Amino acid sequence: MLTLAAPQGALAQPPAAAQAAKDHKHAGHAYAERGKWEEALREYEEAFTLDQQPATLFNIANLRFKLRRYCSARDAYRAVLRSRAELEAPAQKALDENLPLAESRVVHVEISGAEGQDVVEVDGARVDFTHLVDVDPGVHEVVLLRDGRRLLARQVTATEGRPLSVSLRLAPLAPSAPPPSGAAPPETARAEPSPVTGFVIGGLGVVALGVGAGIGVSALSRRSELADTCGKTHTCTKNDTDSARTRMAIADVTMGVGILATALGAYLLITRPSSSVTVQAGPVLGGAHASVGTSFD
Repeated sequence: MLTLAAPQGALAQPPAAAQAAKDHKHAGHAYAERGKWEEALREYEEAFTLDQQPATLFNIANLRFKLRRYCSARDAYRAVLRSRAELEAPAQKALDENLPLAESRVVHVEISGAEGQDVVEVDGARVDFTHLVDVDPGVHEVVLLRDGRRLLARQVTATEGRPLSVSLRLAPLAPSAPPPSGAAPPETARAEPSPVTGFVIGGLGVVALGVGAGIGVSALSRRSELADTCGKTHTCTKNDTDSARTRMAIADVTMGVGILATALGAYLLITRPSSSVTVQAGPVLGGAHASVGTSFD
């Protein structure tokens, strides 16, 4: 059964505050009679902020005890104990009975594993981990923070009246195992050349072959023309012969570049895995002709 002290008037308080405190106490008493403990506690706590009467604090302690908030109930009972003589006889008797009960139901938690500059929080509130930490029965979260970083969190269940030990000791990091003796080194990925590269280089080679062939045909035609005209009379000028030779040299260089590029493109395509490439190229009079075929599995 919950014992509450009867509401009392405020003493030496401004009229408005005194009336407000009285109203909160009467409301709290009414809620308590209907079993609405949370609402009753809220009203009595409001009254106590306005009028710090021992009877009001005694009622707060009783309601916290009823709600199984034994830590705060114990603290309130201890505060009331200093003014015990101001309570009525039934309230004094209830105080003497309830204070030991609240103290016996508080759970004392021993926290280990935290170091000097660490921060330990229980349910979001910082605690002194070098001493026993008192909590109410139920589930709690214990968190270890170091250098502002959350390193460890544990959910623990506190059982009424039974001590609890919580270890926040971090597990040592396991050393990485060395590779087994004689193990082959890990393979590195080898970039395969793109088939597009082979096609591009081969295509440029074919174009160069065609250009070289065209210039070569033009040079041969010019040489034949000179031979049929001034060559018979040996009247060809140096410019005429130099022009023909230059064309032939350009044709040779261009054809050489074309052959190399075509061969390189074909090599890139042929050496790709699971692929086959066929490249055909050849100069013809009046231009170049080429065909490239490839297939991939």
